[in-house]
Amino acid sequence: MGWNAYQLGFYNSTWKKFISTDVIPGVVDNGKKLHAEWQDYRSRSLFEIEDKTVDLYLCPSELLEQRHGFVTKYQDQVDAVLFSPPYYDLEIYPGTEQSFTNYPNYEDWLEHYWEATVKTAKAVLRPGGRFAFVISNYRNKAKQEVTISEDMRDVVKKHLGEPVHYKVQWSAIAGGRQAKKMKDGNFEDLWLFEKN
Repeated sequence: MGWNAYQLGFYNSTWKKFISTDVIPGVVDNGKKLHAEWQDYRSRSLFEIEDKTVDLYLCPSELLEQRHGFVTKYQDQVDAVLFSPPYYDLEIYPGTEQSFTNYPNYEDWLEHYWEATVKTAKAVLRPGGRFAFVISNYRNKAKQEVTISEDMRDVVKKHLGEPVHYKVQWSAIAGGRQAKKMKDGNFEDLWLFEKN
């Protein structure tokens, strides 16, 4: 759910339905509160504002079909999927179902978390739908380069073909308070795929 940032963007778009998942209960709860606030705003507005709906899931993305029949419910209906995936072992958040906790071996993580998620996303995308994610490589605690961006891209390529690649620069200001993942440059890779 990207700490609810995607949902905020959704309310400022022409899209009518937002579907999202996260494993942090507070993030999903905040999403429910945001939607209640938006509905209240809509009901009090002097202007006619088109209705929007949200479906929020407290579930690991790789388990959406197993737990919620996600593919069955949304197959070939989704216009776009946008991920800001976890950085494997770099950003560990509270919660009992974090992908790193479930798959502490990197290769297992790529297969059982990421590839399973990609397969689900592909199944729910309509033909011509787009799949994108933002991430950057980083140095782990052992000072080794983790090529997570290319590794994740390669998994998606197996299912959705060649991507378009963009570099997203988040800030031109460098400083000591930057996130560890941004120490070698304040940018992330944006990989954009299209379902045939």
